[in-house]
Amino acid sequence: MRKFLFLIICVVCSLHVNATLKTYNLEAGQSLSGVIPYTEMRSLDSVKITGVMQQNDLYYINGLCRKFAVLTYVDLSETTGIAELPSSVFENVLTLKTIILPKTVKKIGDSAFSGCPKLENVNLPDSITEIGSSAFLSDSLLNATSLPEQLKTVGETAFMECKAWGPELVIPKGCGSIGVGAFTYMQSLKTIKVEGGNTAFKSVDNLLYTADGKTLLSCAGALEGVVSVAGGTEEIQPNAFAGAENITEVNIPESVSTIGDFAFDFMFGLKAINVDAGNKAYSSASGVLFDKDQSTLIIYPQGATATDYSTPATVKTINKAAFANNSHLKSVKLNEGLVEIDDYAFSESSLLENITLPSTLETLGQSVFLYCTAMKEVALNGLLTSVPDYTFGECDNLTKVTMPDGIESIGVAAFINCTALEEIKLPSELKLIYNGAFERTGLKSVTVPEGVTDIDVNVFSYSKNLKTVVMPSTLQSIGGSAFDGTAVENFTCNAVTPPSADYAFLFADLSNATLSVPAESVDLYKEAEGWKDFFKITTGIRMAGCVGQNNDVKAVYDLNGSKLNGIQRGLNIVNYGNGKTKVLIKR
Repeated sequence: MRKFLFLIICVVCSLHVNATLKTYNLEAGQSLSGVIPYTEMRSLDSVKITGVMQQNDLYYINGLCRKFAVLTYVDLSETTGIAELPSSVFENVLTLKTIILPKTVKKIGDSAFSGCPKLENVNLPDSITEIGSSAFLSDSLLNATSLPEQLKTVGETAFMECKAWGPELVIPKGCGSIGVGAFTYMQSLKTIKVEGGNTAFKSVDNLLYTADGKTLLSCAGALEGVVSVAGGTEEIQPNAFAGAENITEVNIPESVSTIGDFAFDFMFGLKAINVDAGNKAYSSASGVLFDKDQSTLIIYPQGATATDYSTPATVKTINKAAFANNSHLKSVKLNEGLVEIDDYAFSESSLLENITLPSTLETLGQSVFLYCTAMKEVALNGLLTSVPDYTFGECDNLTKVTMPDGIESIGVAAFINCTALEEIKLPSELKLIYNGAFERTGLKSVTVPEGVTDIDVNVFSYSKNLKTVVMPSTLQSIGGSAFDGTAVENFTCNAVTPPSADYAFLFADLSNATLSVPAESVDLYKEAEGWKDFFKITTGIRMAGCVGQNNDVKAVYDLNGSKLNGIQRGLNIVNYGNGKTKVLIKR
């Protein structure tokens, strides 16, 4: 009873000084939409509802918050009829600061308050038995002080990133299920306790374990210094230590056989992970965590202060986010024999300038170098066949990228916002360029090689320095907004049949642009959607010649883009290498 009174006092005090509390009563069968006058909605910053509510009334409150962006305080404590807050009912509501829930609520649905950045106060009545996945997932100000006494289930990531919650978390005695990451990234949390009589969980040194001690779920986010995982622990769950910024070392006993993804994410003070020599699954070297035979590098501690690092010769795989968020490393040399770099491996490593990739590299995950803002040059050596989504996204100092000819696809936003990237040679075997691949780059010119058939939407949009573009004869379509925000001056398209280009140039400045196309296709381009927006359409790419004059030919294609064994009688699409392509007539 004392806890509940304390919560209510805190919530009432949160009603700000200039607020005007309006109270509306709902009779059976009435809805809020028929009770709140429209003239009051625009200034309604604080509201109390009494009477019988329906779930539709909750969505109506959501609508008030979104439409008028003033409602911050909602008191439902004297309502009946609501046993469950539906999934996502207040998700991404930006204004809500306080909500007082009715005592009738038994369940808070998945993502009910997810993404509410200003949310400070939510009472959790003892009637609640279930809190759904991601229910309060948000970098919010939520400062609730206790979990409901009747609580039985907490979903995955339910309170993740509730950084103001603290200083204590008490798991009720009836709680038997806690999802992965439910209490991680909670930096104000100093202690974790489990009520006596709980048969599912226990707390040891402010680390939350299953009652049998075999699984470590999470730690108190405010822990400092050296932390040791208890002997007998077999599994460390994903995100278990994530966000504990003041832990400097983690000691792992020989019993641990499983460590989940992102278990040590965003631990900016972490300098070393130490593994007992008897552990059969994991090992460590100079504080870096590996699997037992050091074929997989799992995590390089984010707080390690070295500026240079070379991976051991045994490493074949760099794990997800292994070097992510490091603020010290400037240079990393990856060993020959390395085959795979997984997702986010170096993302947000803000000082990383130099990365040496081995010739043996076969696979890159997505977002590997996302937000590596100090990186200037990189050579994609090896056996790579793709540049995945967001690989170099937001690398705004990147000036040079070398790609091997075997790369066949460039993924979504692979180079988005690479504003210093002024030139790039696209691989000769390239086939696909996906959505936004070169959006907002510094490119001045680009030549798309023969063999590419489709340019996706937004590929070059808002690359404002782009002046010269050459498209291949194999091109069949250009997606919408592909050149929005550009001011191209010289655009060459070698395709005899105008590629589909509806809306490709809709918001492009074509006032100084000249479109060069095959001589026999000028009239077709003048009538084609998208292309007809060019004021100047000319030719100049048709040439007559004979076989003997073309000893430097790299490849020959027919008008359908099929590769030929040599120059044939009639029209030939000839690739001379170095981005040079011409239409050759053999008589």
